[in-house]
Amino acid sequence: MLNSTGANAPQSSRVGPPIDAPLSKETGTYLSTGNLSENDDCHFQGGAQRSVTMVHTPNLLAVDPARQDSEGNTPLCLAAQAGDLARAQQLIHRGADVHHINLDGDNALTLAAAGGHLTFIKWLDSHCPQPVNHENYYGDTALTLAARHGHQPVVQWLVSRDASLTHFNDQLKDALAEAVANGHLTLAQWLSFQDTDLSRVYPDGNNLFLHAVSAGHQSMAQWLEDSGVNSQQINESGDNALTLAARHGHHHLLAWLLGKNAADIDQISRNGDSLLLMAARQGHGQTVKLLVQHGADIGLVNYAGSNVLTLAAACSESLALWLCKTGVNIHQIDFGGNNAFTLAAESGFFQLMQTLEQHGINIHQVNKNNDNAFTLV
Repeated sequence: MLNSTGANAPQSSRVGPPIDAPLSKETGTYLSTGNLSENDDCHFQGGAQRSVTMVHTPNLLAVDPARQDSEGNTPLCLAAQAGDLARAQQLIHRGADVHHINLDGDNALTLAAAGGHLTFIKWLDSHCPQPVNHENYYGDTALTLAARHGHQPVVQWLVSRDASLTHFNDQLKDALAEAVANGHLTLAQWLSFQDTDLSRVYPDGNNLFLHAVSAGHQSMAQWLEDSGVNSQQINESGDNALTLAARHGHHHLLAWLLGKNAADIDQISRNGDSLLLMAARQGHGQTVKLLVQHGADIGLVNYAGSNVLTLAAACSESLALWLCKTGVNIHQIDFGGNNAFTLAAESGFFQLMQTLEQHGINIHQVNKNNDNAFTLV
């Protein structure tokens, strides 16, 4: 599986046994190139070799180059993930399939690109070329993966090899959108000069500004707006920048957006939620407090009959307790017959139940399933 954090694994210089070698008394000979620079000429067979040492390494020959782990990774796949060039050279010399694809559809190139291993990629290209636009089963190419994890040198090299800048993965993101959504500002700025259109709108109706806001990257959003990207874009789900910031709890970014367009603070989404209700539904306490402080209407009710308190009572006790001090209607009953007390009981929020009882809420409320707080606890 690809490294989900995007952490750049160090170029390996280790000459000990491979990490997945079984316990064995067998020994072998291991070709180690150590820490290679980008300019190293590292032909395994024939040609000049620099900084190459022969090291007696236990267990290396015991590793089957064709063996696969539970994710379909061969030892060569693992070497590509780690950027372990010396190990990859030895495995290829012993017959490893350089075109093997794991269960996610990744090959050596996409795995190395996700890890940012440029030296490994260059060697692979010169000795065992891989299709630069190979797609894994999620629609990702080496370029979209490298952009997602912010590996700018790899991105630049792939672009120089005609990697597609316009290819969309299954999340409908190209390399530039991946860089934007993951907060890689310098990389996004570089890609913006590579014949890419900053004003593009993706098939789901999102533009780059919405991608930046959805992920909470204010500096990215600011740069995009300053570059002329439409900050009022509405996607196919009816979301704009304010609704995305509220739903995801990006309160600092929301404060910045409200400072530019406070008039839309009580806008209603397609399901009847206001910004305040969206934030409460997800338990985003700081965002709810920010919206209340900016004058959001705490009396709004969505199409399901929920107000800000009933939504908070189902997911965040601390937020619901705070809302009890704001003058919110504690007696609101949603269309399922629940009030804040039954919802608090179902969530196990006993302090909230006590506070609501002190405020005079009906503790015997029965919902449409004929449950009350005492059957729900």
